[in-house]
Amino acid sequence: MLRSSGVDLPLLDTVVVADGPTSAGAVAWVDFLGRATDESRREAASRAAAVGPDDTSDILFTSGTTGLPKGVVMTHGRTLRVATDWVRMTGLRVEDRYLMVNPTSTCSD
Repeated sequence: MLRSSGVDLPLLDTVVVADGPTSAGAVAWVDFLGRATDESRREAASRAAAVGPDDTSDILFTSGTTGLPKGVVMTHGRTLRVATDWVRMTGLRVEDRYLMVNPTSTCSD
């Protein structure tokens, strides 16, 4: 799908297929996981430990109150507060499971 999109992706280094057959140039999920080394695991752990509450976690796209689309930069701290507040408001407990399907909105032309 990426190749047939017609979009130039010069920085795309690796295409990983999570499930099903892989096409030429793509890597199966199990093979991708097999590339991990002790060094890369240590690097990932080091990067994760360096993340703080004011660091950007994701960008939510919303029309907000103006109706004009915009990106809202979320931090790790804000995202965790929203999740904590949601759990408190809904009464979820540790043993509960809650399905969240993203995206939570759609765009149309």
